[in-house]
Amino acid sequence: MKKLLLISTIAFVALAGCKKDNENGSNGKVKLLETLTIIGGETAKYEYDSQNRLTKCSVYYKSTIPVQPEDKLIYDGDDLIEYVCGYETEMYTKSAGKITYRDVGNSIILELNSDGTLAKESRSEGDWSFEEVYQYQNGNMTKTMYEQKIAGVTTYSGVTEFKYDSKNSPLLHCNTPKWWLNWEWYDMKNNRTEQTYGSGDDSGKTVYTYDYDADNYPTGYTAKTYNKDGDEDGTWAVEFEYITR
Repeated sequence: MKKLLLISTIAFVALAGCKKDNENGSNGKVKLLETLTIIGGETAKYEYDSQNRLTKCSVYYKSTIPVQPEDKLIYDGDDLIEYVCGYETEMYTKSAGKITYRDVGNSIILELNSDGTLAKESRSEGDWSFEEVYQYQNGNMTKTMYEQKIAGVTTYSGVTEFKYDSKNSPLLHCNTPKWWLNWEWYDMKNNRTEQTYGSGDDSGKTVYTYDYDADNYPTGYTAKTYNKDGDEDGTWAVEFEYITR
């Protein structure tokens, strides 16, 4: 289950020609995402520890009205061991390249790649199971393949594919473990410009158009969704603000 901590699966490095982007800003410092606002809706405010890891998120409606208790991430050394999401708590156990925990009765196993990114998610409860496999290229998640089964019979499957720009993701310098950022946010290096998803009548795509600051971080985007026939069926806009360290 994707959490409200990262309000939406916003997808988020080179200027024209051969010029390299300034990932650290003009003064050598790094930027961290401080607020994410869905225009006309909710605002998420983020806090970090001294290692630039997410520790807290507070979500407000129209910037002032709390939506739920604040979310918290708790670490033990380099490992993320607990995520308090509103009224729920997830306790993570890491062993042999896997993260395990339970969520509303589901047994969940997250398999990791050698670089710490998320390779595969497996969920099961009774005779129901769900698996999703993640693929990457140039530091970005480019494809996921998922399948749901009941009593061993596939009842739903699909593929999601992503395209990116060459600019800095709002999470480029966030040091929360990669697997968790992949799982909650998807992207850590660049910004998603297109996402195609589903199969058959459930297929469609979302296209993202960004504005950037002088350091090549997005200050916001407009997203438009299209159904399987190519007709536009939704749009929304998001704004970002940063802190510099």
